[in-house]
Amino acid sequence: GGSLSYSMRPTDPDMIARMQAAGQPAERRIDATFTAVRPPHVLSWEAPFGDGDMLRTSAVFTADGDRVRLVLTLSATRPEMLDGASMGWRGALEKLGEHLASR
Repeated sequence: GGSLSYSMRPTDPDMIARMQAAGQPAERRIDATFTAVRPPHVLSWEAPFGDGDMLRTSAVFTADGDRVRLVLTLSATRPEMLDGASMGWRGALEKLGEHLASR
């Protein structure tokens, strides 16, 4: 159990334009519920979107030599939700990579 709250703010101009065209706010607060917590390898949660839609995310971490491999699995009640979720994760992971490389 437990919960996770975060805000999504796109930085990609194409995504911002798509959200504006769809009448969606530029920033969205997400209140998710953890569905699986198995340290140190698995973290899964689900988050409601709009009227009855649900986005489910699972993160699986595995050791790979001196590195850690992350496999994300996304599922949604409507397939078109996955485009935005994938783009958001891609951007977040790119920023994480930049941050780690600068350390």
